Amino acid sequence: MPSSIEKLQYHIVWSTKYRYSLLTNEMSKTLKQYFIKKQEKWGFQIKSIAIEDNHIHLLVQLKSSREDLNNLIQKLKGGSSFLLRKKFRFLSSYPSLWTASHFVASVGNVSDKTIEEYLNKQGIEEKEIVQRTFKYKILSLNGHKKKLLKQYFKACLKKDKTKAPSGILQDFKRIKRKENEFGLYLRSQLLKIEKRDTKDAKYWLQIPGSRYEKSFWIGLQGRDLPKDYKIADSTIRGKNKEYFIYLSIKQERIIKRANANKVIAIDLGVNHPIAYGQLEKDKLKEYGFQGKEIKN
Repeated sequence: MPSSIEKLQYHIVWSTKYRYSLLTNEMSKTLKQYFIKKQEKWGFQIKSIAIEDNHIHLLVQLKSSREDLNNLIQKLKGGSSFLLRKKFRFLSSYPSLWTASHFVASVGNVSDKTIEEYLNKQGIEEKEIVQRTFKYKILSLNGHKKKLLKQYFKACLKKDKTKAPSGILQDFKRIKRKENEFGLYLRSQLLKIEKRDTKDAKYWLQIPGSRYEKSFWIGLQGRDLPKDYKIADSTIRGKNKEYFIYLSIKQERIIKRANANKVIAIDLGVNHPIAYGQLEKDKLKEYGFQGKEIKN
């Protein structure tokens, strides 16, 4: 009878976001207990654990080649982040605890230098999604378009599924409105925007239709949109017979940060720098006091 022997061992390393030195001794104990507890359930065995203040290094062995390594890593990162945030409340002030990337290599194909190179890149450049909201005035609407917008609004108030697009109706409660204020919530999947550069408007936004009405276009007056944007959930609001759309967009950006091991602090004083200090690997490398020179 055929049989096989599998011994699949991997080095897994990931760091804190921007290499922040967040992980205390107490957190390390919590993490170690958590990882050990999950071995049987998630189909892996821990050979060694090393937890520094800004990264985690695991040597694990999978029970079978059928185990999904990437899925395991996501579980380890996601579960540990949830646990630490729950137990150590101050971590909730950080939007992300771990960096989005990770390092993984099979045993025998990794060196300390390779891992160090990976870690040194964390915190220098990170991909982030930046979301901004632009306010556009909607061109004077003809009678039919204005009537449709008002119809959508009234139908949402009455929860009438026949006279409002289902998506707008479902999300109506998500928009915060003052009493008697007009407002519609527009899910990103429902929106389409085109650049036409007409005499009246540069951008035109398509508003979804309802069961008995076709979709229609409205012109927008306002600033130029960047080239690399994606539409996010937006809102239409009405005030004093004028209509505005608060158009939210998302952009992917490379955020460059200083290496967490090299921190420069400057006391700016009132008009001039007074003192400075440079910290490297938790040691004061250089400092200076210029207050007396500047005063003189």
